[in-house]
Amino acid sequence: MPVTPFTAAAILTPNLLAVGMLGVGTPSLAQGVGIGLSTWTPKVAVESIDVGTLGAGKGVPIPVLIPPPVILTNLTIGFTAQGILGLLAPAFIAGLSNGLVQLYATALTNTTHVGVGVGSGVARFVPPPAFNDIKAGLEAVGANGDGAVKFSKALAQALESTFRTLILPQPIVGPPNIVPGVGKGFGTIF
Repeated sequence: MPVTPFTAAAILTPNLLAVGMLGVGTPSLAQGVGIGLSTWTPKVAVESIDVGTLGAGKGVPIPVLIPPPVILTNLTIGFTAQGILGLLAPAFIAGLSNGLVQLYATALTNTTHVGVGVGSGVARFVPPPAFNDIKAGLEAVGANGDGAVKFSKALAQALESTFRTLILPQPIVGPPNIVPGVGKGFGTIF
């Protein structure tokens, strides 16, 4: 399932509410983050190094599994770097972290593999800068000002750092061959 504003809001809002973020702006914030993520996520490149049999194959769609401690740590670092500290910051970060883990578990890789028809690869993510997309998403729901900019920077830093560390196995299916092959895969998240 692609990362859409609706999906993001439907997943992020209950996670923020579960940690006590009960304000009337919580659904709006979740929707703004969702708008930003729905723009940014398809830009994240997936690259792999592949082995198997010679040919050209398609990657089996794999969920984007983010380890909760990684995103939680990166969000904490991002929020601290932007000075977004306070009594409720740890709870907010925990709710946002849980929501992002669940949201990206619904997203799948979409890859093409040149040189390998059947086999597997080791995939990594190459995230583009996320700040402008997240900021634009927040602006779309009326969140402007210094706080929105700081939040956008903190979330962008956390997402970029997290995606750079992710590695996943990528099964490849396609026409079989008896000749061994190596190659590269490329694609996106949908």
